[in-house]
Amino acid sequence: MSALQVAQIGAALASLSGVGGSGPNPLAKVQKSLGLDVLSVGSSGNSTGSQSSGTTVEAGRYVSNRVFVAAKQSTTGYSQVEVDVDLSKHLKLQTRLGNGTATTQGTTPENDPGSSLGMVYQFQY
Repeated sequence: MSALQVAQIGAALASLSGVGGSGPNPLAKVQKSLGLDVLSVGSSGNSTGSQSSGTTVEAGRYVSNRVFVAAKQSTTGYSQVEVDVDLSKHLKLQTRLGNGTATTQGTTPENDPGSSLGMVYQFQY
């Protein structure tokens, strides 16, 4: 974990526990000034899960009550745009368009590991 990730987790835990919430959150001010709903820095694998995508920056915003648009960029060159559309209370259309990180022979836009289209049904209990 990077120092920035540890600071984000600490600020989130403090706000959940009611202890502070006024502590330093390194990205909150930047997120607010840019008008974003989501701004995060992390480290994870790519969408295929087989390779590391290095450090990733994600920024996103609700452009309407039911449409969320976000972009991800990593230090290894991986980038992805996502659009989520809430079709109903529980049903969501999710699209991802990315450049992928695998350079395998025969990769086409149809089988690009960074791109997907799908539906998600969520039920909270």
